[in-house]
Amino acid sequence: SFGVNPALFGTWLHSFSVLRNICAHHSRLFDRTLSVSPKYIHRGDDVKFPNNRIIYSLITIRTILRAKCFSEKAVTSWKTEIENLFRLPPPVPKFYEKVGAPLDQEKWLNDILWK
Repeated sequence: SFGVNPALFGTWLHSFSVLRNICAHHSRLFDRTLSVSPKYIHRGDDVKFPNNRIIYSLITIRTILRAKCFSEKAVTSWKTEIENLFRLPPPVPKFYEKVGAPLDQEKWLNDILWK
């Protein structure tokens, strides 16, 4: 129903399971890497997330899933909120790198996975 290859979707669910376990054990999310690598195929090409950092990978997957389930208005609203959040001055040095986003804000906003 999501229009996503089942094997691909399995890697996403596994990633969310890892996220759930980290949260359930009150562990830190910031600057954390996933022990599994979510995968993505865009227009027949195997596209990899920039790295296994939790925040960027899972926000991007959630955005893709929202696009399959919700209206365009809801997806645009979600993306705008995330983009505005990331437009704030980074609170720590190398912030974008630590959360797994491409190294600068302009690059990740135009990344194929985000669009």
